[in-house]
Amino acid sequence: MGFGALFLRNPIRPRVVLGALVGTAGLVLIFWPELSKFKLSGGPALGAALALASAISASLGNIVSAWNLRRGLPVVQMNAYGMAYGAVFMLGSVLLALAPSSTWFNQGYLGGFRHEMRIADEGERTGLA
Repeated sequence: MGFGALFLRNPIRPRVVLGALVGTAGLVLIFWPELSKFKLSGGPALGAALALASAISASLGNIVSAWNLRRGLPVVQMNAYGMAYGAVFMLGSVLLALAPSSTWFNQGYLGGFRHEMRIADEGERTGLA
């Protein structure tokens, strides 16, 4: 809502603001026991900051997508470029972190991908995809 108004010049509708406030209030009520014990130090604060950063990042990604759609750019190609950029970024992150490759190239991990590919292939062959 805020980024859309800022970057795309979309109007802020009062009903949307009200819905966001009611939804936030509902979440606070549901999670109040956990929120009342929350400490802004150490691991929980870092987790909250990372969750907020990821939500902002996802929102900005949606704004870029909407901007591309308004310019008439093709959706599939832009999605492919976005995935390629993401893959390159993640590869760079893994290489910088010097994570041992055995943690993500083991049989259990790759087996999940094989299973997903079989499901996708079956869906495509039967017309369910």
